[in-house]
Amino acid sequence: MPHRSARTAWRTLPTAALLTLALTPLLATGCTAPVAPADSPSPVAPAPTSPAQQGVAFDLYTHCGIDELMYEDRWYERVGGPLGSSNPPAGWGNPMQPGRLVVDGDHATFTDDEGHEEVFEVREGATDWLMICA
Repeated sequence: MPHRSARTAWRTLPTAALLTLALTPLLATGCTAPVAPADSPSPVAPAPTSPAQQGVAFDLYTHCGIDELMYEDRWYERVGGPLGSSNPPAGWGNPMQPGRLVVDGDHATFTDDEGHEEVFEVREGATDWLMICA
């Protein structure tokens, strides 16, 4: 039998043997995509996963200015005092401004699609509005 070089020996192998040779490196290392180490930073921040992180839909009463709100039987007052007086400032809905409310401990943050962001703080012991607005 004539001597075959390593270069031409593969030509005489059966197809199954060739597939085995070709696939062996893949089978040995697995066919999964590379996984980033646990300590590497994520390229995209994860989306909020709970309603508390996303906030809840909330209509802020603005008719007599932005001063206080009530949510889940807790009364909150705007940090920094009232915004506007007998009416809300320009750019706010009247009598309500739709948006989202995120409650974190004793603070509630109202945001909306217009770019407004107002922070409110719990009024300890409160059982009613500071001012009744008609």
